[in-house]
Amino acid sequence: MTPALLGGGRVIMVSMKIQQNAALYFDWGAAPALGVVLRVITLALFPVMSRFTRVERMFGGR
Repeated sequence: MTPALLGGGRVIMVSMKIQQNAALYFDWGAAPALGVVLRVITLALFPVMSRFTRVERMFGGR
């Protein structure tokens, strides 16, 4: 719901495409593949962000 609200219905985000592939097109191969890509990108951003801020602050520490 959040990506649809943020995109205003005109911008398709990765999570919306995953849901669309699974529910609308019954494309069971593309949905998990996009999920893996999304996870890899997210995990790759952690080292990049740690260069700009302390890791403790990223996870709610002081």
